[in-house]
Amino acid sequence: MGASVLLTHQLGGGAPDIVIGWRGINYLVEIKDGSKPPSRRKLTKDEKEFHLLWRGQICVIKSVDELLELIGI
Repeated sequence: MGASVLLTHQLGGGAPDIVIGWRGINYLVEIKDGSKPPSRRKLTKDEKEFHLLWRGQICVIKSVDELLELIGI
């Protein structure tokens, strides 16, 4: 699709799974498995803290369709 994607899931500390660069905008994205029940898609303690303290945009997606909607495709 032409987006830049940086895998960040191994950083730890609740950092998002990926960073996407698309049309001059950066998206911090946490990916949860939409096929799992809601109780299995909850943010971890570290993820919750990261989201709370992050002063920029961050989102959680559960599907490719949600990702495409996020970046406006």
